[in-house]
Amino acid sequence: MSPQTVYLDRDQCVRFEGPYFDAGKLVVAADTLRQSKASGYDAQADAELKEHEQDTLVLVREVSDAPGWFTVTKVIPSFARPKAVRDAWKLANGIA
Repeated sequence: MSPQTVYLDRDQCVRFEGPYFDAGKLVVAADTLRQSKASGYDAQADAELKEHEQDTLVLVREVSDAPGWFTVTKVIPSFARPKAVRDAWKLANGIA
C-alpha cells in the first residue's frame, strides 16, 4: 500500500461487497479494513492503515487496475465520520 493505493483480497471484497475485478467504489473504516485481512497487511501497509485507524477511506477501483487494487480517493477524519460517511456513501452510490 502506498498513500494512494490499498489491496483488498477476494475475501475482503466479498465481505465489504466491493469489486475485485470490476470498477467500483467502496467506503470503509481504515481500522475495519486493517482487521479484516486474515493474513494481515505487510509492515508498511499496516503502519499506513494504522495511521488512519479511526478514519474512513473512500476507495475507487477502475477496470484497468490490477485485481483487488483500489485508489484511496478520500480520507474522512474520524471527527467527521458520522455525517461524512453518509455523504461519502451517497456519493459512491450516485445519490444526490
